[in-house]
Amino acid sequence: MCLECEPFRQNIDVESMEETLTVLNQQFLQFRNMVEERDNELEGISMEMALGLSEVFEAMREISTGDPSVRIPETSKLELIGKLKNIVNRTAQDIAEIVDLSHEFAIGLAEHFDVLDRVSKGDLTARIYGSSNVELLDLLKKVTNQMVGSVSIEITDRKAAEEQLRHQTVELQQSNEKLEQFAHVVSHDLQEPLRTMTSNLRMLQRICKGDGSADEYITYAVDGANRMSMLIDNLLADARVGPGDQHEEPGD
Repeated sequence: MCLECEPFRQNIDVESMEETLTVLNQQFLQFRNMVEERDNELEGISMEMALGLSEVFEAMREISTGDPSVRIPETSKLELIGKLKNIVNRTAQDIAEIVDLSHEFAIGLAEHFDVLDRVSKGDLTARIYGSSNVELLDLLKKVTNQMVGSVSIEITDRKAAEEQLRHQTVELQQSNEKLEQFAHVVSHDLQEPLRTMTSNLRMLQRICKGDGSADEYITYAVDGANRMSMLIDNLLADARVGPGDQHEEPGD
């Protein structure tokens, strides 16, 4: 730095030059060692970077092909590579959870529709069993089972009501038959003395013909007997019709 200065020219000699060159040589050696160490460090970083990125890309390829179970070690001399590996592992874990959730949804919905299909075919004992980690599937299971249970109870009650109605209908038919038989017997038993009485009254009317008072009373008696006969006939007719065929007849 001072080859032209006077102190250098006055003090230059072989020994001092040799000493100076020795110091310079040592400094050059130190600088070369530093450069070599830095080159080695950069080479190691490049190798670590290449290996780390290779692991990351391979893991991402396996994940993209449908294998979310892949995991890679997160240890690395480079902080960036370590963070990348951590992100890849967390992504794979999240995808695995989504896949498991989708699988559980698929199984739950398949069981749900299977139960509904069995119920539609008449199997009212079908139920959804088991539990699920998904709250929505648990709620859907409860709603479906309650709905099937309600339908089962309603159908059972309806069948019981229909059976009771059928039994009551049979009893009513039997009662009507007995009533018709009774009315027929009663009608026959009542008509016979009425016919006898009407016949005798008419004979008496012929005998008493000309007697105004007697003829009038006999006419009233015959008319009453005829009306009684009509009432008995109407009673027999009412006993023969069903509950839906009944109609009112004017009475005296």
